Amino acid sequence: MPDFTATDYKGNTINSTSIVASHKVTLYYIWASWCPFSEAFHPTVSSIYQRYKNHSLEIIGFCHDGTNNPDALNMIESYNME
Repeated sequence: MPDFTATDYKGNTINSTSIVASHKVTLYYIWASWCPFSEAFHPTVSSIYQRYKNHSLEIIGFCHDGTNNPDALNMIESYNME
């Protein structure tokens, strides 16, 4: 995973150093609100996370068009992306 520091849609700072230090299996999920393939895959990603989040799975979702985009925020909320 490349080194990065970012702010999530809730205003929390996340960085690759803390992710690696957590010793969790981490899926780096890149998506876009305009992409029909991303939208079709969201329920699967959300389901996997809900099932395995208490078993050392972390998913970092990176929205290509930014989380300030109303369409992206709507998808995050409608698919319960934590």
